[in-house]
Amino acid sequence: MLSFLSSQPTIIMKIAIDPGHGGEDSGATYGGLDESKLVLDIALRARELLEPHVEVMMTRESDVFIPLMDRCKMANEAEVSAYVSLHLNAASSSSVKGWETFSSLGTTQGDHLAECLAARHAEAYPAQKARGVKQASLYVLRHTHAPAALHEFCFLSNEEEAIWASHVETRQAFAQ
Repeated sequence: MLSFLSSQPTIIMKIAIDPGHGGEDSGATYGGLDESKLVLDIALRARELLEPHVEVMMTRESDVFIPLMDRCKMANEAEVSAYVSLHLNAASSSSVKGWETFSSLGTTQGDHLAECLAARHAEAYPAQKARGVKQASLYVLRHTHAPAALHEFCFLSNEEEAIWASHVETRQAFAQ
């Protein structure tokens, strides 16, 4: 999923990967699956794939809670080139499915980052419902200095997508 960030080998980049939620904030849950643990696994896999090409800063490396303000502060102090927050979505209706990507209101570079993430996901999973790129006033998107995007890989509240996300092979593919 994040491989596009390493497409310019002559530029030294530092990116922040933010596995959403953590610790007591499990995020979306389904049948014993916790969003916080699944996105951490995706993030660690993405880091492993990216580190030969770019410097990676993780907002968390275990299932612990890190306040949003601290996540942004870490990324800002590290002067990252891009900030990507990884999530699995949830909805009140179990029929809702698909992926979506968010950027902050009025941030051109953040929009470009979100569009790149979305394009890569759509290319990798053409059969999955594309909910598109949207703008939102989310804390981590507003308070990071670098271009930032938040990507929702699928809906954990949808049984089919939850089972899909539970597979190690799916999470490895998401990381790519």
